[in-house]
Amino acid sequence: MLRIMREMRSKIISKNGGDCEMSAKTTAILAIMLVAVLFSTAWAQPWVTHSTGIGPAFKVSPAIAVPDEKGNIKLLFSSDEKDIVYSVAWKDKKIEPIENSTLILTPDLRGMYEYLTVKATTKSDPWDTSVATVMILSPKIVFDENAPLSVFAVPSSICSSNSASGVRVYIVVNALLGKKELKLYEEGKNVFDVTLSPFTDSPQLFEYSFKNSNIKSGTYTFKGQLTLVTGESMTSEKDIKVLSCSTPTIQAQISPEVISGGKQKFTVSLDVNDKVTKIKDVWVNGSKAVRKNEKWVSTFSYDFDNRKSGKYPLELNVKVEDESGNTFNLTTTKEICVDADSPTIDFVELIDGNGKVLKLSANKETSIGRWSWELPAMFKVKVGVTSACETEPAVKIALDGKTVSKDMISIDKYGNHVLKVTVTDPINNLSSRYSYKMNVVNNSPVPTPWWPVIGIFVVMIIALFLTLY
Repeated sequence: MLRIMREMRSKIISKNGGDCEMSAKTTAILAIMLVAVLFSTAWAQPWVTHSTGIGPAFKVSPAIAVPDEKGNIKLLFSSDEKDIVYSVAWKDKKIEPIENSTLILTPDLRGMYEYLTVKATTKSDPWDTSVATVMILSPKIVFDENAPLSVFAVPSSICSSNSASGVRVYIVVNALLGKKELKLYEEGKNVFDVTLSPFTDSPQLFEYSFKNSNIKSGTYTFKGQLTLVTGESMTSEKDIKVLSCSTPTIQAQISPEVISGGKQKFTVSLDVNDKVTKIKDVWVNGSKAVRKNEKWVSTFSYDFDNRKSGKYPLELNVKVEDESGNTFNLTTTKEICVDADSPTIDFVELIDGNGKVLKLSANKETSIGRWSWELPAMFKVKVGVTSACETEPAVKIALDGKTVSKDMISIDKYGNHVLKVTVTDPINNLSSRYSYKMNVVNNSPVPTPWWPVIGIFVVMIIALFLTLY
């Protein structure tokens, strides 16, 4: 039947002058015959695409292939003729089918669809060739594989404020002989019209761009209408929703907020609020975020080079995509403090049990006189520290070579003592060390005996009386 159909088409084309257009009557007669052939062959095995050309007649199924979860497609070839060699033209490569006239192919599908050309050649005559066209359709596209016509849109809903994106409307015409015309209507208005060839049953895909800028929110209906040469029409509809979306808002927390400099890995936790559609994916500075405990968490690296200590802004470029395919680009800035230096000790003070304060100096020996306390005496050590990012350095105190716990020291003898203070930055582990010399002296007044004083006073009184008499 396929051979008869091809010969009929070749004869009519020759009769009408090769590439010249056939008369409307001849076209109609041939189209009716082609539709009859369609009923007897193609519809018996739905959506099989047939070959064209002077070579061996064959058919391929499916006419529209969708890659499976592994990215593979499977094509089956069949023909009533023998001694046929099949090949596939895919991105300038020829791939021979495997045995049993079956080809498993993993196409590099970068867009929404591609066309695959299958070629058959007679072994005895390499010039005796024919071809068939198969469509490779992205799994992202939902179409009715059992219908002659499908209309779909990506995305199926969009925000009216997101005018930069728009919607792509796709119309798929399945493998069907006797096609005449395809029209697309937007809200009843004809926006797309194309004449189709009735002689080939190759699947075809057409695109239309729906611009949503400056349009009102609501539902917009697109209807595709396929007309056959017999006058029969078939339709398919798809609704597109235009939403009055509000731009999502974000609240970001970043960790760490203090770093030692250079290249660092940051973790960002985001609260993303959108009142219209549900958030599907989030990216932060190009790194995809994951959903954890109702927050979006992303990890990325950023290089602060060898910057000096100080506070620097870190810009977070956030991309949000909702379940309808609408995308929003948001930006926020978090402050990062670079702590690249050692902490400094501003002062060291001793505070006795009565609250009296004695300041120590690292440049000279400090004399500590006894006041109202007795040895052994306890003193609280107060250390004033400055760091680049207001962190709390670890403080280590040693008295006469012995590390003391907490911030208290005990002096149990007079004389010279050495207090050592070490502060370590928790971010960069850099330390500063200072030594303080102390001389604890007993400066209490010496008690004066009273009897010698009384004796001298008595002698002075006696001498006075003797003088008078």
